Amino acid sequence: SDQWNISLEQEVAKNTTLQIGYVGNIGEHLTSMYDANFVQPGNWLDAAFANGGTAFNAFRPAFNFSTIGGFARGGHASYNSLQVLFRSQTGSFSTFQAAYTWSHSIANVELDNSSGSMNQQAITNQANPALDKGNTNINRPNIFVANEVLFLPKLTGQKQFVQQSIGGWEANSIEIGR
Repeated sequence: SDQWNISLEQEVAKNTTLQIGYVGNIGEHLTSMYDANFVQPGNWLDAAFANGGTAFNAFRPAFNFSTIGGFARGGHASYNSLQVLFRSQTGSFSTFQAAYTWSHSIANVELDNSSGSMNQQAITNQANPALDKGNTNINRPNIFVANEVLFLPKLTGQKQFVQQSIGGWEANSIEIGR
């Protein structure tokens, strides 16, 4: 796995910053599965129009079996994103943040299985794994999140019990959009 990022942050007003960053990574030789009994490329069209599993299996080398799975390291994935963060502290009583991410996650294997087990989707053609390349099932191209924290009074002029039980609370709001 190779990962990289670069970001710039600039103060745009007093207690207000804007941060822009690029984040990317590539995963190579990811856990994948291959079908040792895959339909040969010359039979793909006929197999695509086969009626039912038994008819489809007739185009496999070992026609009396369906998929014969094997462990491989043929997976490849990439992620690239532009990330923007706006942060402002309005006096001593509140802070506001808004973040937006524009990204793209592409792979030829599933990326949502964190159990360490093998992906169950076999690569279509071991000679050309790029045939399965596409958006991943965790791809979320647009993400927006905003939040505000209001710092309630600390009640410093009150008794110790009042200060510690009802003073210094915070109220939060979060807005999430896709």
